[in-house]
This record gives sequence, C-alpha cells and structure tokens, in this order.
Amino acid sequence: MEFDDIIARMEPLLEQLVSNPLYSAPGYQGLPQKGIYVFYEQGTPMYVGRVGITSKQTMRNRIRQHTIPSSHHNQAVFAFRLLLEQLGISTGHGTGHRRVEVEEEYGQEFRKMKERVRNMDVRAVEVKDSVTQTLFEVYVALALKTPYNSFDTH
Repeated sequence: MEFDDIIARMEPLLEQLVSNPLYSAPGYQGLPQKGIYVFYEQGTPMYVGRVGITSKQTMRNRIRQHTIPSSHHNQAVFAFRLLLEQLGISTGHGTGHRRVEVEEEYGQEFRKMKERVRNMDVRAVEVKDSVTQTLFEVYVALALKTPYNSFDTH
C-alpha cells in the first residue's frame, strides 16, 4: 500500500471511529479484535491506544489491562500517566528509571487511577494493516486532542 493511499484513509477511518458505539466495563462486549481504541471520560476523548495485528492480545484484553488492579505501569500506561499528573511528576525524558519506584510508593493511588479508567467508556475501530494502524493512532490523538498520549521514546 502506498503512503498517499494510507493517508487518504485517515479521515474516513476517523469518521467511522467517532460514529461507532461506546463500550463500557466490565465486559467491553462487541469490540473488534485488533485496531484503535479511545478512552472517553464524560464524553471527552482522553487517550488513544492500539492492538497490533501481530499481537497475541485482543482489544478487549488490552483495554482490561489498563484497568485491572494488578496491572503494572507498563500495562496500564494511561492510568500511570494520570497518576504522574496527580503527583506533579513530569512524564518527559529521564523519568523511566523511576517508574517502578513510583508504582510501588503510590500503589493505592495507582489503583484508584485504574479504577478511574475502568469507569470510562471506549470507542474503537478495526484496522487490519499495521502501517495504517500506526499512523492512525497518531492521527486520532492529534485530531481528537487526547491529552494523555505521548509519542516520546522511553
């Protein structure tokens, strides 16, 4: 697939995504297996994620990882970013080595953030091509202005 063809798919995919139904915990029944998902809090898009084509996970399982009490910072990334914001800790360069320490020290607060995410709704769209999925994740984050997406390296 050519780059221009992929870019031409962005807006129609976004329109499909935002017109799809909202799903809620605990079951998230009806979600596609792979693709892009968006967490919404009180109707506001907050965080975009994806489940890659080659991933062994389903979208339902990946979304649940963001919310279950036993998930770690690298599984519940969105909840961890909410925690860091609450604590006033920068998510920028250089904080990676402290993630485990922060998770351990603020475990109860982290669980509260995962519960907050669990109370959010999710909207999703199936995207079957890995390159399209990768570009679409960034496109959605920018188009919907999701405040908790970061594309910095760790």
